[in-house]
Amino acid sequence: MADDDEILLVSQVAADFAVTEQTVRAWLHSGKLKGRRVGKAYRILRGDVLAMLEAAPTGERGQHTGLWERDAPALEAPGESRRSGQKQVWPTADALSPPLMPAGE
Repeated sequence: MADDDEILLVSQVAADFAVTEQTVRAWLHSGKLKGRRVGKAYRILRGDVLAMLEAAPTGERGQHTGLWERDAPALEAPGESRRSGQKQVWPTADALSPPLMPAGE
């Protein structure tokens, strides 16, 4: 039997990819991975696993997301406001918050 024709169980595919069996079942249900149902179990050809790998996108994580391309907005100094005219709760950075009183007092 050729390697591509080797029949694998869900547990074997899960072990090969270091994922849970539920993840492999999700791949089967979504069509990402081809498999055949035999009774209540799935049987998967190694060739179908290799086809899934070949179809998978390649590249580094976050390569297409652009998350790190923008600079984060600068933080404001204490007492500064983003919008002109915005009232500050405490006038200075050194001001203490008002004391908390227990309910009923």
